[in-house]
This record gives sequence, structure tokens and C-alpha cells, in this order.
Amino acid sequence: MNNASDNPWWSTRSGTKRTYEHAPGQGVPADRAMPVMVVRGRRDGPTLVTLAGVHGDEYEPMAAVQQVFAQLDPEALSGTWVAVGCCNVDAYLTADREATTDGKNLARVFPGRANGTLTERVAHCLTHDYIRRGSFVCDLHSAGRAYRMVPLAGYTLGSETLTATQREAARVFGLPLVWGTTPNEGRSISAAYEHGVPAIYCETTGTGGCRDEDAAAYVQGVNNLMIHLGMLDGVVQPPPGQRVVEDPTPESGHLQVKNVTPMEGLFRAAVDLNEQVSDDDLLGQVVDLYGRVRFECRTDKGGTVILIRHLTRVEAGDSLAVVI
Repeated sequence: MNNASDNPWWSTRSGTKRTYEHAPGQGVPADRAMPVMVVRGRRDGPTLVTLAGVHGDEYEPMAAVQQVFAQLDPEALSGTWVAVGCCNVDAYLTADREATTDGKNLARVFPGRANGTLTERVAHCLTHDYIRRGSFVCDLHSAGRAYRMVPLAGYTLGSETLTATQREAARVFGLPLVWGTTPNEGRSISAAYEHGVPAIYCETTGTGGCRDEDAAAYVQGVNNLMIHLGMLDGVVQPPPGQRVVEDPTPESGHLQVKNVTPMEGLFRAAVDLNEQVSDDDLLGQVVDLYGRVRFECRTDKGGTVILIRHLTRVEAGDSLAVVI
């Protein structure tokens, strides 16, 4: 499971902190190189790989890994913490979800291709230079500029042993919602699954900003995970009232295919995050430039609203809200 012993290129002396620039393939411009931060503890232990900036408009993860790197003391650490501070630099430079060079979504092309487009080469690099070498992978996301979301830690439902390992790690990360879903191809956690490496992903508020409380929750979560893995001293417990939901239906974790609009227009939300809804409740309306209602988005099941569209302008096929 853990291939960290075969001398990864980022290996460094015990008790040190290093930063690197890593170009994910031949011919990649210097301004697309990924920022990498490595802290190797004084003592041996697991390798925790943390990813940020898989989407270029998700800033809370970038801020969080910078803060973890600044605060983490190699003398107190057992093992190695490796963070890619921004995986999708091409998308980051234009504040977009997808890369502008090839229009691809990095979170849909893992494990990538060594001789593919830029996004595919990034995925290949992340899979083979980082993910497969980890003892554990934590991929930090947010709702980006287009959405608002309830903070959650998620994982893939798989074998009983792997699911239990990931569930417990997601719980101790310390966010209000823990969500286990069926595998979706093309994601970092699916690449980890293929290599037998346990992994979780996390989501937080979004809206294109970077709230201090969201970054702080991620810093605490990464530290909680290192304690859980035996890399730092301490004891962590899931927060009171934490909700654990597991959904075995196909594509249960694919947020972008739920409650989509069939047309463009202006979205008027009728619900808010954490609101309880019933079957056929109104989630919102899409109106035209005269204010005429062109589409009503209604629930197909009862539950809790965990994601809602933040940007008012919508295109056909955009998800408007997610209920679990």
C-alpha cells in the first residue's frame, strides 16, 4: 500500500522542511509548475499526502496547507507530510474550475496520461509521484466561486476494511458532515483506491472567497488527521452532533448531476444550507430577464440541503442544489 520507501524525488533529510516547484511533465511552462511543501519528521512514520487547488477557484485549501506548513515542527512529527499547494495552476491563473489550456476538469481525469494534455499530465504526475506513495491521502476542496456548501469530509465506499479506515479518518477530521458515497471515476480518491491507499476528500463553504474560519477548520482537520495516523501526539474526538451519512446508490457523490437546470437564466434560491426539505419541495426557480419563471427546481426526495448555487447566472446543465 505505501510505496514511500522507494525514494520519492521529494525525499529529504529527517527533521527538515523544504519547498519545491514541480513541473508535471515535459514542456510544461515554469508558471504552471506545482508548489510542493514537504515536512519530514525526526522520527519514522506514515506519509500523509495532502492536495489543494485541484480546482483553480478553491482557495481555502491553498490557504490551509500554507498555514500547516508554516506551523508544523519537524521535531514533533513522526513520518512525512507532503502537500501540493496548488495542483491545477493553469486553472488557478484564471480563477476557473477547469484548466484553460485544454478545458478539462482535473477531478475527472485521474489517473491521467503521461503524454496527454496538460490536465491529464497533472493527474498522471499526482497519481504516480504523490498519491501512490502515500500512507494516506487527503484532498481538500471547496464549493468554489459558483456554490455554497456545508463543510464535509467524504470517502468512497469500497471493501469493508478500507471503508472503515476511511470513515474513521473522515470522522476525526472534525467537520459537521461525514459522507460516504459510491466510487466516481477520474478523481484523486479513485486513483488512491486503485493503489490501495486510503483517502478522504473535504469540502467547505466556497463562494470564491476564503473565510478565515474555513481555512482554520482545514488546518485543524489536517492536524487531527496527523494525530489519528500517529504522526503527532494528541487525542482527537469527532465533534458533538456530527452527522454520518452513507449512500450506496450509483453516482451518489457526483454533486454536479443533481437538480440541474435545463435552461439558462437567473437562479432564485428558495432554500438555504442545512434546511430540511420534503419530497417535491421547491428548491428554487430559474427566471428570464423579464422575471418570468422558466423552470422550477423541486426535490425528488426529502433530506438536508448541503449545496446551493451561489452565482445567480446559470447555464443549462448547471446544478442548482443538492439534498442528502
